[in-house]
Amino acid sequence: MSGFSIKGFFGTKNGRMDKENSRMDQESGRETDSKKGSEKVFEDYFSQLQADMTQICLDYTEGKAEKLFIYCSCEDNVIAADFFCRINGKTVKKHKLNDARKNGDPEYDVSLGSQKTAVNALNEKVRSVRELCLQYHRDMPTQIKLVYDAVGNKLRADYAYEPILGKKADLTIHDVIDAWYQEMQQEG
Repeated sequence: MSGFSIKGFFGTKNGRMDKENSRMDQESGRETDSKKGSEKVFEDYFSQLQADMTQICLDYTEGKAEKLFIYCSCEDNVIAADFFCRINGKTVKKHKLNDARKNGDPEYDVSLGSQKTAVNALNEKVRSVRELCLQYHRDMPTQIKLVYDAVGNKLRADYAYEPILGKKADLTIHDVIDAWYQEMQQEG
């Protein structure tokens, strides 16, 4: 069983945008990467943060996930994120990865510490998305659902901007994630 760790945060310094080599063009509101001479815009940073979230979950599943399902919520200054995946044709929650192992496969590290590391890293990325939206004066999604198809190397994202958790007083993020999990399990 190997310990889970975030692998260098995917080319950024400590999971943050590299401000050292970029500068803001005051007229266009775009950043220019001085090393590459290319413009970076909101969508570039937003896409990178989504890719970072995907990489966090891929690292947790040791690259064995066929599909990743990542849920992020940001409502009333409450940030939450979680994920589940499909491995060997089985849709499983992060703490049940070992239920999807084939005979002879080594066990995944699904310790509470590994789960917390992954979820905390996802939450940091959601905070970075919120900061990015504030910086560029964009609406922050209340809900982000990412589905990464590792086999086809495709990422699909669905966003909501209306309150999700605020619709029902007793609805929790766990209820929303569990409902999505049940739906994806049915799709199999």
